[in-house]
Amino acid sequence: MTAVARQLCPRIKKIPVTAANANQEAQAYATRFVKILKDAGCTSDLTLPIPGLTPDVQGVRVGVRNLPSIPEEVSMIGRILAAGGIHYNVNPLTPEFFPEEPFVLIIGANPTSGRQ
Repeated sequence: MTAVARQLCPRIKKIPVTAANANQEAQAYATRFVKILKDAGCTSDLTLPIPGLTPDVQGVRVGVRNLPSIPEEVSMIGRILAAGGIHYNVNPLTPEFFPEEPFVLIIGANPTSGRQ
């Protein structure tokens, strides 16, 4: 992931990341993404807004403001995630969720944690 992120972060520049306020596992998982992105040169921080995600959200999503017109940065984020073998979905953002951002990397609980 880091090698692909290093190639793409100069073009993406900023990737906001969020996780469920009440889910420490999701926050820890999100922190790993933030570290990779920052180390690769992206501006990225974990933000836990109110209203936030519910604690039952699992997996990785990229929330977009305008689903019919997805920013090109979303496909670049997808390439970074794919390099790490991470499946993700693109979902629309509600108007009050990160209202100033065109896209947000949304991290739920790691769906593979706890599996044997």
